[in-house]
Amino acid sequence: MTYLKKAALQVLAKSLSRTQLEGLQHIFKQMDVDGNGTVTMDELGQGLLQMDCSLAESQISEVMKQVDFDGNGVNDHDEFIAATLLLNRLTEEANLMNAFRNFDADGDGAITLDELKVYHHPP
Repeated sequence: MTYLKKAALQVLAKSLSRTQLEGLQHIFKQMDVDGNGTVTMDELGQGLLQMDCSLAESQISEVMKQVDFDGNGVNDHDEFIAATLLLNRLTEEANLMNAFRNFDADGDGAITLDELKVYHHPP
């Protein structure tokens, strides 16, 4: 499974534009505080805090585990790119859930026509 996951993430990483990759390389260098070519869980957490990322520590830890392909407990450059792709997906999902909750006024897990009307035409 790790090989398949790594291959899939590498394919996704190759689909990034040169500008996106350069931006991620810049972020990697900023997060690699000690300059040793890897990003630890602490460095990733601190970097995300500085970027106002609202993911829970448990989510960040899970992403680190998922992309630590060599099992050394840190992310090298390629693993960091993979982590960034996964974190981006988690952030997008969190934003979608927040938007859904704004429409779902009664919290029943469904958005009704009445809830949409109230949202667009507040009292």
